[in-house]
Amino acid sequence: MKQRAIAAAVAGALGCSGAASRPAPTPIPGDARAWAAASAALPRGLSDLARGPDGAWWAPAERHGGVFRLEPQPDGVLGAGEALPWAGAPPAEDREALAFGADGRVWFGLEAHESGAEAEALLAAVVEGGRLVPGARVSLPWAPFGVRGEDNHGIEALCGLDGGWVAVAERRLADGTAPAWWVSAAGAVTPLRLPLPPGRAVPSALACARGPDGRRALTLLIRHYGAAALVHLDWPDGGAPALRATEDLTRRWAVPLNLEGLGQGDGGGWLLLTDNDSGGLAGPTQLIDWTPTR
Repeated sequence: MKQRAIAAAVAGALGCSGAASRPAPTPIPGDARAWAAASAALPRGLSDLARGPDGAWWAPAERHGGVFRLEPQPDGVLGAGEALPWAGAPPAEDREALAFGADGRVWFGLEAHESGAEAEALLAAVVEGGRLVPGARVSLPWAPFGVRGEDNHGIEALCGLDGGWVAVAERRLADGTAPAWWVSAAGAVTPLRLPLPPGRAVPSALACARGPDGRRALTLLIRHYGAAALVHLDWPDGGAPALRATEDLTRRWAVPLNLEGLGQGDGGGWLLLTDNDSGGLAGPTQLIDWTPTR
């Protein structure tokens, strides 16, 4: 996410903006259901979606708070349940990606505002007394890709698979792939290159699963200032991820959405989270429940 309208985000986080001054939600076409945040309990700048141990969907506030449990209401309002605030000062980096570990730890993909870094990082936080306490970090080196880190293009997408983690940077390499890392359950780090369709869109969220046939499947949400697509990848055991299909959300919906979160819904569809706080896009955060129809 680009660092725009920070003053507005702070005001939203502190509950300083009234409902009358809020931009209207972006209209969502009829093949999807949407809930719009209308409460100061949800700050601007939410990024990513992750299913928590309670079965609910949670989202991290990348700069101005901890983690929030999302509560869609029958009237279309996106409410907020119990939050996990940070104990003391949060990490200096933006918290762009979120995942919950089976051991109770909460994992974050971090994004620093500096260029030339030799590595990106994951952060594992523990929950103590209802608060997040920063713990161990996992270093994700850039050297295997022959590049260095870029300002504001760190770990944007994260998901758990087979007891490990797949982390993806908000970046497109010269060969048209997205840089990613596989962190095994034992802690070994392996670089990956995720194929992307042509264009300028970069990763913003990721969903992982073992398919019915036992194969590993990755679905990558990519976007660039209103344009968005779902990129479906097959990742065979012992092999490299391969592009299977792409769904162009821009063509399907033709509405300007800055999509920042992705989750597999219970009914086989997708949950998408917007953050329209940058790139000239306005309006409250929206949660979208969409089942593709072909």
